[in-house]
Amino acid sequence: MDLQEGLAYSLEAEGYSIIAASTMEEGEEQFRKNACDLILLDCNLPDGSGFEFC
Repeated sequence: MDLQEGLAYSLEAEGYSIIAASTMEEGEEQFRKNACDLILLDCNLPDGSGFEFC
């Protein structure tokens, strides 16, 4: 189980709704489509960094 899956599993178990993305492009697409209260970003994405996304 990778870090993304582990975090999603733990947060869902606490009742949170999760939208996961593995790339900056996917994340930007999901951000445009969905209202978010919190975004957790990885600083080492395959197509950029969480810092760029932020």
